[in-house]
Order: sequence, then C-alpha cells, then structure tokens
Amino acid sequence: MAKPGNVTKFYPEAFKPFPRACPITDCTAIYVHKPSVAEAQALIYSSYKSHNTSKYLCPSLPAGIVSFVSKGYGGVSSDRFIFSDSGVISKFSSNSACMVDCVFNVQGFLLTKQVKLYMPPFTKGQEQLTKVNVLQGWAIAKARIHVERAIQHLKRFRLFQSVVPLTLKDTLDDMVIVCAALTNLPPPLIG
Repeated sequence: MAKPGNVTKFYPEAFKPFPRACPITDCTAIYVHKPSVAEAQALIYSSYKSHNTSKYLCPSLPAGIVSFVSKGYGGVSSDRFIFSDSGVISKFSSNSACMVDCVFNVQGFLLTKQVKLYMPPFTKGQEQLTKVNVLQGWAIAKARIHVERAIQHLKRFRLFQSVVPLTLKDTLDDMVIVCAALTNLPPPLIG
C-alpha cells in the first residue's frame, strides 16, 4: 500500500480532498459453476448476485493500480469478513488512509492501526444528510470510480466473462492475481 507523504501531490484531481495516501477498497465476484455438494453450494452462493461466486478483495491506488488481491472467498462471505480475514489490514501503515463503500463497516479494524477511513455518509439514525455530508459523499463517489474502473478492467479478461468451471477452482486465485497484475501494465503493452 502507498505510504503517506509527497505521493499525494501526484494524485488524480478526484483525490485532492483526501490528503492521506489512500487505496480504494472493494470486492468483486467471479461467477463459478455450481458444485455438486450441498455444503459447498451454500458457501459459494451469493444471494446478492443470485449466482455461485468466488469473491476477491481488490483495493486499487488512486492511479488505478490494483495493489492487493485476496484469496477467493465464497459468495456468501461479507465484504467486512473478507477485509478482516484477507490480511490487507497488515498492509496499511499508521496514519495512512483507506476508502471503502458503506457496506464494509471496517472502522474498528482500521482504528487499531490509526488508519483514516473515508466512507460515504449514510442516514442511519437521521432523516436526511447534511449539506456537508452530501458533498463529502459526492467526493467519495467520484474517487471510488477509480476502483470500479480497475475491477472492470480486470473483468475484461475472457476467463471472467463467463462462468468459470470447477475444474479451475484450484488455480482460480492465481489466475485472478496474474490478470490483476496484467491490468497494472500500461494499455499499449496489453492492448
């Protein structure tokens, strides 16, 4: 993960409101074939996607570089659980920052490392957001587009555009890591 310091002066414009070095953290799901064992089906079925999936945590840096790829988790796993179990927390240095979507709810994990959390505000316990919260939410959404683009770039690989057969389950994690590394190369090298 990026260390805080002079690196922020090279950030894209969308990150100017966020003064600390800041990976944008999100998960992505890759469709996999339905296993024949009922217990395995229960672990990989994502009710959100209405499909069997393998989920990966893929934080990216402001420039769109994927900086970490977790092992695959069953589709039933929450983003919060994947964040805590994946080892990504150990990659943050003190006084750095992390940007997440509100579904992550990872404040407690980051407080122990003194990591600043940028998360869209939500109306929990109040009727509507304040003007400041709305503006903050827009700024975070504008910056979070970068991780969505990085994940979209990863999913352009033909392997991930269809349902992955179970015969590849033992190498799927490695394939996701290699494809994530390839997305970090400049477009002329892979285009």
